[in-house]
Amino acid sequence: MLTIYSASGGRSALSTRTLQQMGYTNVAHLDGGIKAWKEEGLAIEE
Repeated sequence: MLTIYSASGGRSALSTRTLQQMGYTNVAHLDGGIKAWKEEGLAIEE
């Protein structure tokens, strides 16, 4: 599974859609992006 992420999820959603249109089937994006991930208190390695 390839997971695409961006700051708030908008660009990663578009990237995921484009990859799917190109024929990739095992691709997803992080809904809400890294911002939502951090707000949930999940680990971030910088």
